[in-house]
Amino acid sequence: MRKLAYLLIAVLIVGGGYGFYRYKKATSVLIALTPETIKAMQAATAAQNEAAFTVPAPQERIQPRQSKENNLYFGDLHVHTSLSFDSVLFGNRNTIDDAYAFARGEPLLTMAGERMQMSLPLDFVGITDHAETFGLMDVCLNQSGLTPKMQDFCAGFDNPSLGFFMKLREMGAQRPPQVPDFICEMSENDCQAYALELGRPMWDLIRRKAEEHNDPGTFTAFAAYEYSPTLPQEGKHHRNVFFRNDKTSRYAYSAYDARTAPELWQMLEQDCVGECEFLTIPHNLNKTWGLAYALQ
Repeated sequence: MRKLAYLLIAVLIVGGGYGFYRYKKATSVLIALTPETIKAMQAATAAQNEAAFTVPAPQERIQPRQSKENNLYFGDLHVHTSLSFDSVLFGNRNTIDDAYAFARGEPLLTMAGERMQMSLPLDFVGITDHAETFGLMDVCLNQSGLTPKMQDFCAGFDNPSLGFFMKLREMGAQRPPQVPDFICEMSENDCQAYALELGRPMWDLIRRKAEEHNDPGTFTAFAAYEYSPTLPQEGKHHRNVFFRNDKTSRYAYSAYDARTAPELWQMLEQDCVGECEFLTIPHNLNKTWGLAYALQ
């Protein structure tokens, strides 16, 4: 019993220390992209020993003969760009066009001066930015005349920190999910309906870009997004939503609209009609707390 007590005390000390570390870490700056920090990153990149490992030479796209029975394709079904809040906070400033060009085998030069290129182009890609913050990102990036609360919120993207990231995550973990109050200040009508409409321009942009980059028979660009309900204690039951063609739902339904996967499917089935077909693929169901297919 005494050994067990000592063990429990040790666990509490270590756990408390880790909790304090996480708290301190959460208040630290991630990547403040000032000219000075960008210059320092570029200097670190230039100092790398590129000869330390072998880099395969990029190859042209392999276009195999079509088979009526089996065809094998390679692609990526989960890509974030600068339209996702978490991606921006961790330093990603690549656009949708950048992501498509990279998927098609073109080189990508990062802000830090790192040249990246795949050895073979992909056959397909789904760019799946978070639907929950389509409206917020659009407001912060493109609109003026913001309320004071909205200005304070948007300033968090200019000074990224884990503290701001955790604040956003805690907002999403509320049960039931609540549209942020500063969004409601911008609307004179129903806040949830306003928030849904607020995200539509970004969804329209994503759909348009998918159609621009789609090359039938050579490269498939799916109109897609991520439905990202956040659960307490870091749980999640996210899903990536894909559409078969350019006929899609009018809206990218988020956790603010559909609280469960069955609700999401119901909304998509009501909105996705005619030639519109959709598919949802589970993403990160490792911490679902048994709620992945719950009705409540």
